Amino acid sequence: MKKLLKIIGGLVAFLLLLVVGAVVTVWMRPKLLLNPRNLEWAADKLRETGTDIRWKSVRVSVEPVTGFSKRLQFEFSGLCFDQPEPDLRGCFESAKVGGMVSLAGFRFSVPELGPVALEGGRVLADFSNPSPEKKEEEKPVEESKGDWLPGFLKGTRLRPVIVALEDWQVKLPDRDLGGALNLKGESQGREEERKLRLSLRANAAQKRGTLRPKAEVILGGELSPEGIDARIELLARNLLKEIPVIRLKDCDVSIKREALRTNCPLWAGLPVPPKSLAPFKLPTELGATLVADLKSGTFPPSGTGRLSGDVRLKLSPILRPMFQGRGEVHSRVDGIPARFPRDWKLDTDLDLAVGVRSFEKLVAELDRVNWGVPAPVRVLKGHIEVAARGRADAQAGDVPIKLVSRLSSSSQSFDLDGQGVFHLAQLFESPKFKLDFDLALSKVQLQMPRLSVESPPPLLPDKRIAHLTRKQQAGVVSELKSEPSSKGEEAFSYDVRIHTPQGSPIRLLSNLAQAPIPLNADIRLASGKELQGGIRVTEFPVELFRRKATVDHFDLKFATPMEESPIDGKVSVPYADYTVFVSVISTVGEPRVILKSEPPLPEDQLVATLLFGVPVDELEEDQRESVGDTEAAVRDQALGLASLYALASTPVQSVGYDPSTGVVRARLRVADGTSVTVGGTGSSLNELGVRRRLAKRWSVRTTVENPADKSATSQTTGVSASTFLEWSYQY
Repeated sequence: MKKLLKIIGGLVAFLLLLVVGAVVTVWMRPKLLLNPRNLEWAADKLRETGTDIRWKSVRVSVEPVTGFSKRLQFEFSGLCFDQPEPDLRGCFESAKVGGMVSLAGFRFSVPELGPVALEGGRVLADFSNPSPEKKEEEKPVEESKGDWLPGFLKGTRLRPVIVALEDWQVKLPDRDLGGALNLKGESQGREEERKLRLSLRANAAQKRGTLRPKAEVILGGELSPEGIDARIELLARNLLKEIPVIRLKDCDVSIKREALRTNCPLWAGLPVPPKSLAPFKLPTELGATLVADLKSGTFPPSGTGRLSGDVRLKLSPILRPMFQGRGEVHSRVDGIPARFPRDWKLDTDLDLAVGVRSFEKLVAELDRVNWGVPAPVRVLKGHIEVAARGRADAQAGDVPIKLVSRLSSSSQSFDLDGQGVFHLAQLFESPKFKLDFDLALSKVQLQMPRLSVESPPPLLPDKRIAHLTRKQQAGVVSELKSEPSSKGEEAFSYDVRIHTPQGSPIRLLSNLAQAPIPLNADIRLASGKELQGGIRVTEFPVELFRRKATVDHFDLKFATPMEESPIDGKVSVPYADYTVFVSVISTVGEPRVILKSEPPLPEDQLVATLLFGVPVDELEEDQRESVGDTEAAVRDQALGLASLYALASTPVQSVGYDPSTGVVRARLRVADGTSVTVGGTGSSLNELGVRRRLAKRWSVRTTVENPADKSATSQTTGVSASTFLEWSYQY
């Protein structure tokens, strides 16, 4: 037994001596192992695993530094690689890799790594045909807060690094990316403070697709075992259709143990406005500063490590002649990047506002671009502001919206107070948005344009006002429609109420009214629903039928279609012995005028009183016929309240009505011996005539007619004119 133990002990000692001898031999003569032939053999073995590495020539040099340290350097020419999954291949014209290895204390270490120089590189990564993803069970994330470098690299001094890619390409299923890259690194610091100062310059462009984005990146920083401190500059074009340019400058990023911090000014370019808007001096870019203070569960941070902390985005103030803006977004985040947005906590506070400090300056600027603000609003002065302040999270949120306007002039005011909530739901998967808003017309008083019965508003549209064609209107409507979600629901919906507060109606100033016209409104606009609500005009004095009268009320309730909206109005005209009530009822499309009195009088008596100002028994024969025709026209709805008002406010001589055509004719005295005849239906004017008495029995009458509008059955088209010389004799 003792002899056997001696034999085994001798064999172990011999093997140890053999291993030590081999290590010493290799250490003293490393080219026995590190030579081109052995490198080719290793490449052949690696090729069997699917990865192909080849080169045109290789040179290996080994230089002793101390007895236990040696410097190694490999120089390749025409170094190429090819990997099947993922498809990654490329070549470098030259590649130099060096370093120092040590066996001090019989422990392997790398005291120095570098220099490394990879130049003349061309690399292609092809992801255009991705393989089907295999579902794998999610493993719990293992947090790592240790060193991010391998143990044998601890304390390693990093010598210069150069990586030059003349051309790199990445093929994706829907686009191709490509560009160039230059990376340089240089070591600095004392022995215990080993750092590598890096500088990176790269550019990228999309070679297939519609937008063709481009980007340039400049990075400078320091890399050490404790982490990285970097400053980034970025200029990106056409990444998004809505944002043509994104720019970063002096963007500081610090990645240390358990901490990731950024202080990053950024600018986003805005679409170039049309030349017609040049006087607006609209901003060409929107600036902001991104500040992040995060803790990471892994070092360095990875997609599987938890991130938590604060992120702030502060918008640079927008100071323009016509409007101003400001804002800040503050988010508290907690989650795993690879799972975003699932299982993420994303509590966000919003504080955004945009407004017009000087409405009069806005009006002046709009005048310069032919976008004039119409009267009576253009004379107002003051400010307008829209603000959004609230909180949202990764799944949903409610952001309060506020609108305030304080506009006024010597005789007008336009104060609005709006409050609402912008609801956010499913922000990242089939997002849905809803606006609930309540707009109070708190203090509104407007001066209406001056109206005159003798000079009524033009019947034809103003040529200065451009109208959309039916095709253009259909296009606008289609653009405004919300896109349906996968469940058939609208992605954006709204519910807006516009109303006057209790006891504070809109006050309309008109020369036809002896006091402001009080108008109350309660209107509701909701997506998918027709216009709801209505307006109500309450009591105010007015001069009507050449007398002081009172509008008791006028109600309009919206219906669909608008022509079927019910109306209900009433005017009181007091006389010495009775009061005449003129009511307007039925619908917008077919209003009816009803005449009543207190005490009750016959309808012909009421028409005579309103039209001529005297009882019917005091009228002449032709005036009595006019009363009868007027009654018939009112019953047939050929004359409305406005027409009665216009006739009663003019020196009317006679009124005629043809029930077969629905045409009403009125003769008005404009001067001694001169009268004007007008005729038409409720929707158009199709006859205008002038009669002038020349002598006792002679007169001349000229008439211009548009027969096409006189009757629906008329076959005559065009405008006709006629002149008659009349002789009359009464016997």
